[in-house]
Amino acid sequence: MKDYCTKCSLEIFGKEREPELNIEQMFEALQPGFMTTGMLCEGCGLVAVTRTEDNELKVVYSEWEGEELIYSEPSDYIKKLQNNDTDE
Repeated sequence: MKDYCTKCSLEIFGKEREPELNIEQMFEALQPGFMTTGMLCEGCGLVAVTRTEDNELKVVYSEWEGEELIYSEPSDYIKKLQNNDTDE
């Protein structure tokens, strides 16, 4: 089975399916200054989630496309995804 992050799961399946790689849950489980790796989103190439020393969410992709990668709150990342989802 392919794994999809929060972003890709929303884009592909909408809100009817939970993502296998839940960015917000991963962020909440991290202590400041730590990251979780060992994943690969089949949609966007997400490979790591980081909680910075300033408690910001940083998402890391295998290929960076110039998108802003740091969010002051994980909820900002989720809101951005949901806003993109509703714009279509």
